[in-house]
Amino acid sequence: MPNFDEVIKNLKHEMKNESTGHSRFQIENFIIGPQPTDYGKYKQCVLEIRSRIKSHENINTAYLEIKNNSNKSTEDLEKKSQFEILMEDIKRELYIFIDIYEELKDKINLDNREELEAAMWDEKFCKELISHVLMGGSPIPVSLAQNIWSLPDGSSSKKQLSGLLHQNAIANVERANSKKTITDNILDTSKLINKEKINESEKRNTDDK
Repeated sequence: MPNFDEVIKNLKHEMKNESTGHSRFQIENFIIGPQPTDYGKYKQCVLEIRSRIKSHENINTAYLEIKNNSNKSTEDLEKKSQFEILMEDIKRELYIFIDIYEELKDKINLDNREELEAAMWDEKFCKELISHVLMGGSPIPVSLAQNIWSLPDGSSSKKQLSGLLHQNAIANVERANSKKTITDNILDTSKLINKEKINESEKRNTDDK
């Protein structure tokens, strides 16, 4: 059986340059993709780029402190190696985000940010509302409804919410009428049974006489 320490040492060496960051597929589909509009994707790119630049600067500062230290311990060397891998992952992700950022920047007119912002939130709430309905969610969450009502008149999500509330109101009336009909039928049946029992009792009394 191979020595455990030797196995770990070989694995560390083998996996030294293996990326642990997000793949382009993850970035495009799960970080940027869920945003409802191109402007939303653009804003997400800005957020991700800023975050990674800050992370790279912080890690690089710690890396240089170890690198410039003349008395490096084994732990220092291990940290230095980890920092190098992390910085490479961050740089690789940054280039992906920058590619997407540049593409989106050419597609949208940033002079109309307020309109873009309103359209982004409207589309976001539309998707949330549709997802909630498709998953059979009822009632609609109060927080979602409040956010939608806060949007400008004419917003798509506001129209959809109004339509759903109207449909629910009609369905509630129909259910109430259906319950009333069932109750009336039960009462009528009960009266009929009681009447038959009374007639049967009167008949028996007459026969006994």
